[in-house]
Amino acid sequence: MAVFIISNREISQVKEGTKTVSKFCFESQTGTSSFRIAKFMGFKPPLADGISKKEYKNLLKTHSDSSHEILSDYFDYDYLPVKEVLLELKHKGKASQDKLNRLRGSQRMFYEFYSTMLETKSGKRGDLLVFIHGYSYTFSDELEAIETLKRQYIDNPESPVQNLLLLSWPGSKSLFPYTYIDDKRNSIDAGMVFYKMMLKYNEFIKQVLADPELDFCGQRIHLMAHSMGNRLLRSALICMKTSGIMKVLDQVLLLNSDISVNSFDKEDESLYKLTKLANRISVYIHKSDDVLSISTLSKNILSPRLGKYGPVGIKNLPDNVVIVDCSHTRNDLGSKLQDIADHWGYLTSSEVQRDIFATLRGEHEELIAHRNLHKKHDRYFQIGESQA
Repeated sequence: MAVFIISNREISQVKEGTKTVSKFCFESQTGTSSFRIAKFMGFKPPLADGISKKEYKNLLKTHSDSSHEILSDYFDYDYLPVKEVLLELKHKGKASQDKLNRLRGSQRMFYEFYSTMLETKSGKRGDLLVFIHGYSYTFSDELEAIETLKRQYIDNPESPVQNLLLLSWPGSKSLFPYTYIDDKRNSIDAGMVFYKMMLKYNEFIKQVLADPELDFCGQRIHLMAHSMGNRLLRSALICMKTSGIMKVLDQVLLLNSDISVNSFDKEDESLYKLTKLANRISVYIHKSDDVLSISTLSKNILSPRLGKYGPVGIKNLPDNVVIVDCSHTRNDLGSKLQDIADHWGYLTSSEVQRDIFATLRGEHEELIAHRNLHKKHDRYFQIGESQA
């Protein structure tokens, strides 16, 4: 299993034993234009050591907990050293440790993802999930989110996912309304981080994976974006050229999307480009999503949200776009606000998770169990035992 983070968060210098190392700022609410990569090393809840969460976060301002290691990256797009290591590994059964140590940043990340996916036993799944979180996350929240995703989407035997890439972007923790505007701006800026990662991955494909000497790993890459994370995704897609798009993603899941219902219009082009990048796009909606109701009424006047109402012009959607209506599902896994607002079904509902696992496994949309086809629309499905 390989878990990495890419982010435009600010960094700080903190103590790790006798050394001073670079770490992402845990409470940072602003981003930078820099593209940084970190390897996730595991997260230990602060209460495990008998200290409060507030004390723990204060401690992290000056000391490291070794939860992540920032890897310096090259500005250029040179992945030939990765190919050299992989070919050596294939022909000799072992790669030079010196060459491995010289792999930096995205070189190291792509090498670990590919080699881990390649090592997956025949008949087993070792897919990679790219996850973009939503509104109001500090970096410490993100580390906890990684552990939650690992527990629910990697450790679960029903899931084909074994590797995780989190796209981290700065968000506010304040409950005041203006923080939504700040996070909205931050998500747009952070879209450039995702765009740069896609550029690097395209070069990795051309320089490394296109070599016929290297074996096909047989695994797939999926993307899940939740809430305002869809705005970040949209921002990245706007930067992409319409021509020459390679289909590099298998399943894309847009969860409770805090973007306009018009986002799939051809005139908009952003999510329309996504239909060229992926084999299938599943739009998960919930008509009782209170968070998106607030977003529509107070922050995006006269712009209904995709994750609550679904896309307009359903009959004109591209053939690889599917709508999954979760309005009748039960929140039997979550608690507190998550259990009330109907905004976090991918974490709080076993029915939603069951459907997501089937989607990630690549099952045909019409053959996924517990789905009911809408009476008026093709590729519009309803799930949930409580539906009428």
